[in-house]
Amino acid sequence: GIVAALVAQCPKRIQQAVECAVRLHGAAAELFARERDEHTMLATEMLQHLSQAIQTPIERDNFTWLQEGQR
Repeated sequence: GIVAALVAQCPKRIQQAVECAVRLHGAAAELFARERDEHTMLATEMLQHLSQAIQTPIERDNFTWLQEGQR
């Protein structure tokens, strides 16, 4: 869902949108793992930390993704 949403928002920058989505998935999973010391998680459990992951700017190639709210 995150990949599709970001590609839909940035259809001319598909590679960057996919990279951003992968980074968001990973960041949300890391936040979840810090809170709970579990080896497995459900996608729905990871979603609890997605908003926090989105609020963290992603710096790459002099371009910052998803910094809304950081201004």
